Amino acid sequence: MDIAGIRPVEPGFARCEIRPQLGDLAELRLVARTVRGPIRFAARGADPERRIEIAMPPSCEGTLLFPPDCSVSLAPLPARHRLGLAQYRLPAGETTMFDVRRRA
Repeated sequence: MDIAGIRPVEPGFARCEIRPQLGDLAELRLVARTVRGPIRFAARGADPERRIEIAMPPSCEGTLLFPPDCSVSLAPLPARHRLGLAQYRLPAGETTMFDVRRRA
């Protein structure tokens, strides 16, 4: 789960943060098993452009985190993360697909 950056932020995985750290991986598929159900993560492409798909379990809401030098094809949340990262909502029980492009 460390490569996908999946971490609980509330007890029992009621909420989690996902901060992908894909490095030079061109493709990654994984299932993170949580007490709320599986989180399915898939990424294709290499830096500077990737396509990511994340499926959240029905009772777990997620926050996606990316550095400010990344352009993400999702609407950002208004507040920045405490580390200065851009935040995006991952609704519980939904699959979210998006593109990420690192700005030069």
